[in-house]
Amino acid sequence: MSVPWFRVSPGLSARWRNGKVVEDYLFYDSATFMKQIGLGRELPAVRDSLTRFLQEALERMPDPVAVYRRLSREHEAILMAVRAVTASGRRR
Repeated sequence: MSVPWFRVSPGLSARWRNGKVVEDYLFYDSATFMKQIGLGRELPAVRDSLTRFLQEALERMPDPVAVYRRLSREHEAILMAVRAVTASGRRR
């Protein structure tokens, strides 16, 4: 009798008290296991919908360089204002 072997990722979560484990929970990736034994399947409609959503989100995302430049200008303006207030306070 042969025993099939599967690749399933386990996880362990534990609660510690005074350096000792007082509770632990061992769990497995059941979705991956079900796919390996033929019970699970990928839903193409969900995958396609998620792909479209992510592509549209990336298209709407602003240019990161432009955002960085705008934030840098705003940051520099704030620093100049703080320096001006601090300098005027020292003169008194």
